[in-house]
Amino acid sequence: MTGGVASLGSNPLAVQYCKNVVKVRRTTKPLAANFVCIDGRELVVIENSPDDFNVEEGGDRAAWTTNKLLVGLYENLFERVWENSQPLHVTR
Repeated sequence: MTGGVASLGSNPLAVQYCKNVVKVRRTTKPLAANFVCIDGRELVVIENSPDDFNVEEGGDRAAWTTNKLLVGLYENLFERVWENSQPLHVTR
């Protein structure tokens, strides 16, 4: 996998700002977690719906790994989701 990917969620300002730097695509079936893959060597999985948005309190959970099998599985999952998603066209 080449290049980087940023999860911009539904933030139109972030999409507008990043449209010339990253490719943005939309999927109709979001995953149950957020993922960050760093250089194909590390993977962070973050719960999609924390119990609150306060970083000082609550049960926000994430997992970090350098396990090659898990990182590779995520990269395969990402490629499948990417191939089946639609380009997001920014009109602003």
